[in-house]
Amino acid sequence: MGKGNFLLEMKNICKTYPPVQALKNVSFSLSPGSVHVLIGENGAGKSTLMRILSGEELPDSGHMTYQGKKISFLNPRAAQKAQISMIHQELTPVYDMNVAENLFLGRGFSKFWGVMVDFKLLYQKAEDLLKEVILDISPRLYMRDLTIAQIQMVEIAKAISREAKIIIMDEPTSAISDAEVETLFKIIKRLKQQGVSIIYISHKMDEIFRIADEISIFRDGSNVGHYLPHEIDRQQLIEKMVNRPINEIFPVRKSEIGECILSVENLSCGKLFQNISFNLHRGEILGLGGLMGSGRTEVVETIFGIEKATNGTIKLYGRAVEHRNPRDAIENSIGLITDDRKRKGLVLQMGIDQNIVMASYEKISKYLILNYKRLRNVSSEYARSLNLNMYGPGHITAKLSGGNQQKVVLAKWMLLNPDILIFDEPTRGIDIGSKEEFYHLISQLAESGKSVIYISSEIKEMVGMCDRVLVLHEGVTNGELKKHEITQTNIMKLAYG
Repeated sequence: MGKGNFLLEMKNICKTYPPVQALKNVSFSLSPGSVHVLIGENGAGKSTLMRILSGEELPDSGHMTYQGKKISFLNPRAAQKAQISMIHQELTPVYDMNVAENLFLGRGFSKFWGVMVDFKLLYQKAEDLLKEVILDISPRLYMRDLTIAQIQMVEIAKAISREAKIIIMDEPTSAISDAEVETLFKIIKRLKQQGVSIIYISHKMDEIFRIADEISIFRDGSNVGHYLPHEIDRQQLIEKMVNRPINEIFPVRKSEIGECILSVENLSCGKLFQNISFNLHRGEILGLGGLMGSGRTEVVETIFGIEKATNGTIKLYGRAVEHRNPRDAIENSIGLITDDRKRKGLVLQMGIDQNIVMASYEKISKYLILNYKRLRNVSSEYARSLNLNMYGPGHITAKLSGGNQQKVVLAKWMLLNPDILIFDEPTRGIDIGSKEEFYHLISQLAESGKSVIYISSEIKEMVGMCDRVLVLHEGVTNGELKKHEITQTNIMKLAYG
């Protein structure tokens, strides 16, 4: 569109979190009824800019023009009142309220002069909204009982319900299945037809070129380029984003596959999965493939002692073991990088150093007294080895980008030095540059003799990283692929049954 026809313009926006300048004179514009994709590494400034737009942060300088008028939102409610809605990358539901209450939080349906909530109307509106996003769950379910994917779809439905003119989607597909992604894209197409503008933040290249009308690239707090999709290809986009050439994202690994370390025989956990059997060898990366809900996460959580097995045996070095809880698994030299770092892997309001040593307090304490000097030294050492971008080891973990938070989780287990490392969706919600780092780190762990179980919903990762892939379908093993058989087509065939 021509100059002056933008729905939104942000001019020369600056924001500093001392000593880091998060945004450096950033300008950005949004056309009506379009999808404008923001891409950049974690910490590049994309989410900070959107938090300013949604009223969660105030800029240090710069100004915004919305529908032809200069505006400034002092809080999220003001932005919502102006019909600007945001779906956050880090999901923020109220877990102890149900789905319907979350969908219409702050917009309760009242009766009898506002004295009571009209729950009949509330649940009916919630059911209609859930049908719109093709989410088959009861609006009376508590949010804490939902999967990550279901919570994500509820957040998407909530944004749609606000009848916004601008919807900000920050990594909306990081935790949902391929089928749910297709549903989301249909919703986006319908919203565009209604004149709604979408600001879409993503690290997934395939998505970007499917839905983008415009693309802006962020790097080190600056908007370094604006393109139409036909003006730039995937490789150019990545190189402009990370400011370096990326020739081969998956490393060539030279590890030798050794003896069997872990043997799982006919493992079952009620209705979650049944009769799962496999062996894991020293220096091997074994993939667990399948669709979300196929039982992949539940299998590794049972091995780790989070879920309780109802049948089957787990053997380590030929000896049968029983993991009644995660502590038993840790003592048997197993570490788990969970699929949800926010809820399962970190204590966000604690410092980086405390999170890194969380599973290894005995290594830095004597007679139950914590050695704080050693805590700082150890955490700083592992942070440096993982190229962790932080202000200091005591920095609050919640303030880190997604990629750096994931490095904290990995550092925690590297300090413990387990023989077996389980990675469940390790690159979810992190940028392409951080992904490349993780691929190399995981490969180095295998080369050093560690045994790795690898779960990912990105099939290209399974192809690029794994020596073998066991594919699950509806809680049972549907096939095993050796190295030369691991292709996207073969994995998909087995995943869909």
